[in-house]
Amino acid sequence: MSATAPLARREGYAATPSLAWLAAAALVAAAVAIQLRFGMMADVAWLVDCDERWLAGAVPYRDFVEINPPASLLLYLAPVAAARALGVAPETAVSVFGFLCAGAALGLSALILRRGPPVGASVALSAIIALVVLPGETFCERDHLAAVFGLPLLAMALARAEGMRVNIALALVAGLGAGAMAAIKPPYALIGLLLAAFVARRTGLRAVVNAPEYYAAAAVGLAYVASVGPFFPDYVDKVLPLGVAIYVPSRESLGTLASSPGALLALLIGATAALAAGGRYSTGFVVAALAAIGAGVGYFLQGKGWIYQAIPAAMFATLVGGFALEGRRGGLGLAIAGVAAALGVSLLHSIGLAVGLGLAVGWAAGRVKFAASELGPLALAAAIGAASGVCVIERPQTPALESELKKLGPGVTLGAVTEDMGLPFPLAHRVGARWAMRSNSLFVNAAVRRLLSQRRGDAAQLQAYADAERKEMIDDIVANRPDALLVGPLGTNLHADVWADPLLQAAMADYRKSADEERPGYSAELWLRKDFSPAR
Repeated sequence: MSATAPLARREGYAATPSLAWLAAAALVAAAVAIQLRFGMMADVAWLVDCDERWLAGAVPYRDFVEINPPASLLLYLAPVAAARALGVAPETAVSVFGFLCAGAALGLSALILRRGPPVGASVALSAIIALVVLPGETFCERDHLAAVFGLPLLAMALARAEGMRVNIALALVAGLGAGAMAAIKPPYALIGLLLAAFVARRTGLRAVVNAPEYYAAAAVGLAYVASVGPFFPDYVDKVLPLGVAIYVPSRESLGTLASSPGALLALLIGATAALAAGGRYSTGFVVAALAAIGAGVGYFLQGKGWIYQAIPAAMFATLVGGFALEGRRGGLGLAIAGVAAALGVSLLHSIGLAVGLGLAVGWAAGRVKFAASELGPLALAAAIGAASGVCVIERPQTPALESELKKLGPGVTLGAVTEDMGLPFPLAHRVGARWAMRSNSLFVNAAVRRLLSQRRGDAAQLQAYADAERKEMIDDIVANRPDALLVGPLGTNLHADVWADPLLQAAMADYRKSADEERPGYSAELWLRKDFSPAR
């Protein structure tokens, strides 16, 4: 019997397997459409660029500077290498890699749970929404992929808590994924600890001690840590001390973190999922909720407040919603409503209209009546849709500068004088430019300025890091002479300080301003080398 067949009896309407498969296909199609529309985030594009140079012979952390540990480079190396071999765009290969990883995580989870009670369509569809629709523009970002890799561990915890028989090979693979999750972002190891504690409480400590997935996860983590020094000595010698001094203490206040859009949306999904459950908390509900809590704590531990760092908590909270809707009338339709809202945002660029569209589709598909007992599922659908919508709202772009760069022809060498890595990336890849500098922005200078304003850290040491980064940027301009330079955002204190540097002014003497970007709240410029001639 099909795993989705019992759903028709439980939900009381035509939740047939064919309808469930059709909904799943629609969700995947929506996810592909969103990726084609919005593309990659800036930091993903930058890491892809780093991997391209690594494969071309550059030495990581010496010939290019990346503040994140080697796991961030290793994460995208395989798809970038495949793109290089096949002659396709690396962004395309990375997107395909993300979909393949999501499909593998879902398939492995299904195999782990195949010997237990059938998982309903609401859970399956919520998992698809969580993995490939909700992330939107953050798709394939490190935190997103970490959550994808960790999904099979949730299935293992559910299986063990329910006393199911588990194949050792599947357990080992799930453990490898969990180890990769923690290697990518160590705070997410808390997810594994919470799930292990839950399994121990339900079935006894021996079940955890004898579980091979935790040993596999630990082996991955230990192997990764042991390999960093021998294979990436420049990271240990140069970047790690910088990260400890600059990156780690650069964090938002607890109030700012708690009130950020990502944190609020994850909390909203979790709260509406609890409301939709109506006091019926299944084992799957608890497992997914613990994962969401662990990912949420990981968000606060990272302390930056960036929305993509809240994505794992929102993803697992969406899965909580799937378990809350399982067995409820209208659950299948309401699970689909989230993607309707996401598509509404993509097409209409309005969160309000998208949430309204999500509610309408959920009502029609689930034939939900306005009864107090059904307001929870409706609120859940709207929350998932709102989160999906926020994640596909484009960050400020520079269309005027992009248009001018495209006129220069492919292969133009590009650099930047900027504190915002979102200015040059992913723009450089969209116009076919080759990046000509070791770093993507004056990230260290921006962080040092903030730390000094807060009187945190050793002022002399911090300023030395900032001066070294600025000198490195100027040296790259002088030595590599990029064809074009992006300058901005204008009007900031850091820009004024850097622009007044006599060494930078001397380096910029070879350049002339070519184009301006003037938009509310964001302005930038494009400078061309005076002797540069566009390819014809």
